[in-house]
Amino acid sequence: MKNDMTNSEFENIESRYDIGEDLNSDDWNDLFTFLKTGSPDIQLRAALILSDGQPDIIDQLLSIFHELPQALQKQLTAFLMTAKIVTPYVFFLDLLDSSIDDVFAEFITISLSKAEYFIFPLILVRLDHPNPNYVDRMKRILAGQGFQTIKPALSLFPNLPHEDIFREIFGHDAINSITHDSFPSAAP
Repeated sequence: MKNDMTNSEFENIESRYDIGEDLNSDDWNDLFTFLKTGSPDIQLRAALILSDGQPDIIDQLLSIFHELPQALQKQLTAFLMTAKIVTPYVFFLDLLDSSIDDVFAEFITISLSKAEYFIFPLILVRLDHPNPNYVDRMKRILAGQGFQTIKPALSLFPNLPHEDIFREIFGHDAINSITHDSFPSAAP
């Protein structure tokens, strides 16, 4: 592959992508090259296309995530919050448990709280985490998602896991409404 790829080569790939043409493996490889070596504008546009790729493309994108400039990482984070597969969400939830700066961690927390993908089960299993700061981020994500988003899932449990946490986040009235709606009394 050439190291001196041009803007017109990128625009050719981008225009074919825009009209819904299937990109071949060379095109995807070229997009990764543009992501790493293009101008900031080209990098951003390549990131947008790559973030819409098949699961193997998303996996490859996440594998080089830490090599990208932080500004591009933030954009890519936002792009991946519309993914229809679980991989990016697991990646970002795990990233919150690593040594990243607080500003970027806050950006990821807010992004996850606005994600279109139903990540409640991923967060639920992380509420037992030994790091209280990590658990606090999980709580903030849940709060950002809102009670109505997770209420149907919570109502499936005969006994609410982490009930104290959910009461802290959403209040007693909201949690009581689940237990009363889900398990009506046996009285006639």
